[in-house]
Amino acid sequence: MRSRLTFRWMMVALFAMLLAAGAPAAFAQDTPTGQGVISGVVSGPAGPMADMTVTLAHFEGMTPRESLNARTDAQGRFTFDGLRTGEKDIYLAAVIYAGLEFSSGMLTFNEGQTSLDVVLTVTEATDDDAGIVIERTHLIVTVTNEGVQVTDMEQISNLSGAAYAGVFGPNGTATTLRFYLPPGASDVAIDEGNQPGRFVQIEGGIADTQPVPPGQSVEQIIFSYNLPAQRSTWTLEQRFAYPVKALNVLVSAPGWSVSSDQLAFAGTMGGEAAFENYSARDLPANGVVRLTFTPGGGAGMGRTSSGSAMPAGESIQSTLLLATIGLALALLVALLVYPTWRGRLAR
Repeated sequence: MRSRLTFRWMMVALFAMLLAAGAPAAFAQDTPTGQGVISGVVSGPAGPMADMTVTLAHFEGMTPRESLNARTDAQGRFTFDGLRTGEKDIYLAAVIYAGLEFSSGMLTFNEGQTSLDVVLTVTEATDDDAGIVIERTHLIVTVTNEGVQVTDMEQISNLSGAAYAGVFGPNGTATTLRFYLPPGASDVAIDEGNQPGRFVQIEGGIADTQPVPPGQSVEQIIFSYNLPAQRSTWTLEQRFAYPVKALNVLVSAPGWSVSSDQLAFAGTMGGEAAFENYSARDLPANGVVRLTFTPGGGAGMGRTSSGSAMPAGESIQSTLLLATIGLALALLVALLVYPTWRGRLAR
């Protein structure tokens, strides 16, 4: 079970650490004697669920530590005690039901706190993806003389009350989350979380085969692809299968100007390898974002269209902080995670 859960939980821990780096937080000092207690209840459609196995994953920063298991009693309750409560200690509780994972999300002990109580809600499954939303996506686009590299990082929520189990295709495999690729994409690589074959090719892109439990930011998907080298004006088109609440596009394209009717220019970050930041909000499902690259020119050529770009009154500093978090995530994934868990798909 640990091999199935560890990768996604490591990504949640990574997101938490990046967010914590951008804002002050009050964490407890380390408790050497292990006085922390995490308890809770597993609640299903008919009420508390007895005799269920709950797994508690422990991370010290980004380093996985030993996972613990506990069984629920007749009232559906479970308890883990003797836990460390240091500032780097992160916990996640999860239970598997009917092949689906239901987790608590990140658990940390605040200053002076030694006990946490959580509820693991188990739901039935659905084949309706109406509740799937992309909370935030970061596109990192690097244009060189050799070609174009694109990394897509998406934070997925399931806002329905049921786990999304997907739909069965002609080959008998159920697919869930869909990710589209632009024409000409090659060298597609995606993190499969120690589950080779988890993602499959579909018309126009790739798809996950794992169910999506209900909850906020329950999946973090990272994939990349290459496009041919460009010599004259060209347009990058990225289609998103689900509504996008917030989008940041970080572009490194020396010698090119970038324009878009859908994205607002939000500043430049970095030194010699500067990234231009473009942003938008509230994009519809199956919407296509277009960025046009023209030889020459400078940064900030983006044009804002009504309804999709970030409101003018929003703080640029806040936008750049989010972009910085996205860029830091990309670099950390490349250095720490991607070489180990990468899976390649042939188009």
